[in-house]
Amino acid sequence: MQQTLSFRFLPLFLSTQASSNAMSAPTANLLASVFDAGATPIGELVQKFNFSRVDVQDASKNDYLVVHLAPSYGAEGHVSKASLSKLDDNVKIMITGTLKTLSKVDPSERSYDSVLGSLTNNPLLETVASSEVIKRADKILKDDTHFMKVDWKVPDASAIAKVQEWLNTVIDDKETVVASGISGKVLKDIVALSSTFIKETSIFEGLSEVIEIPVKKEKLEKTILDITFLRFPTQKTPVFKLNHIILREWTQYEKIALLEKQTTGITCDYVSREFKPRAATLNALKTETREGAIKQAEELFV
Repeated sequence: MQQTLSFRFLPLFLSTQASSNAMSAPTANLLASVFDAGATPIGELVQKFNFSRVDVQDASKNDYLVVHLAPSYGAEGHVSKASLSKLDDNVKIMITGTLKTLSKVDPSERSYDSVLGSLTNNPLLETVASSEVIKRADKILKDDTHFMKVDWKVPDASAIAKVQEWLNTVIDDKETVVASGISGKVLKDIVALSSTFIKETSIFEGLSEVIEIPVKKEKLEKTILDITFLRFPTQKTPVFKLNHIILREWTQYEKIALLEKQTTGITCDYVSREFKPRAATLNALKTETREGAIKQAEELFV
């Protein structure tokens, strides 16, 4: 016989009040308290950012894109009241409980690690075993074949396609890549930033440098993008997926006399984790708690 849970920590995640007013506080406020820009999806935030303002020569400047937490909405790119109503009740309760938990994280402390900790310690959730610690890192280089051509300031379509293919391989999930907004013009702008690393030295300047500094080595690295986003559950994939993507541009320059070698590239770090409803806990919640949480989940979006 199933017993009703009375865990002392569950009120932190879901209101136990029977009043519908208590459970249906303004949902827009809930989303705004969880995400950097409310319900605005991560792809839109990335697409709107002006990457040309990033100074890759100065790693100390915090002029790159940082999104501590934003939502994404699966293959359709949006969530509606109608689509939410089709989800399993336990998934709806998981959504409400997760957002309430995340709303308690102070915006100044919001980060991938703090969000991951909040989700991991939430008794309403459990990790999807197959998704445990998905972590990948890789780099793509500008080599002697000049895959981005000599003029990186205007990379051509084939160059962008090659970098996009590389990014797709690192993340290895088409839906996540599309949701991130890192494609098309954004990717072109990011690649073009690398042109500011390229040294152009005349023969006279080169001879002068050889006399003053016969051997020279230099390495520069700059973060371009650091984003964390939480993909909402859908009918097809009824789980939360937490994603973290960091893109860095770097260059390594070596010169011995008049011989020069400069390697420039982009590095991608990607981490993700999936969470599903903890059925045993959710099924044992009081009826009024379940109903209130379900109602609030269905009212998150119009």
